[in-house]
Amino acid sequence: MQSLAKLVETLKSVRERKEMYFQPVTVEAAESFLGGFRVACLVSGAIEDADWLDLQESRGWKSNAMGPVGEMRERGLTEEQIIDELIELENIAFQRSSAAGSSTFRSLGSPQD
Repeated sequence: MQSLAKLVETLKSVRERKEMYFQPVTVEAAESFLGGFRVACLVSGAIEDADWLDLQESRGWKSNAMGPVGEMRERGLTEEQIIDELIELENIAFQRSSAAGSSTFRSLGSPQD
C-alpha cells in the first residue's frame, strides 16, 4: 500500500510541476509521459490494469479507445485542464487497482482547479 501512496504523490508532483517531468508541456507530451508511467507501474506490479473505457465514462467522457482528449478539446477544456484531467484519470486508475480500496487515495482535483 505504501508504494501506491508514493505513486499518488508522484502524480501530484507531476500535476504541480509539469515542466519537471515532460517538455514541452503539451497534451501529447503528457500522454506520452503518463503512458510510460502507467506501463512502468504495471510491469513492476505496483498496480493492476484498469478498464480505461469504464474509467473514461465514470468521469463523463464517451468510451473511446483513442482516449478522451478529442472530446475534451471539443468541450473547450484548455490544454492545462486536459493535462490535469489525464493525470486525474491515472490517479483514479491507481485507486481502482487497489484491491483493498484503501482510503490512501483521494482525488487530486477537477481539471478546473
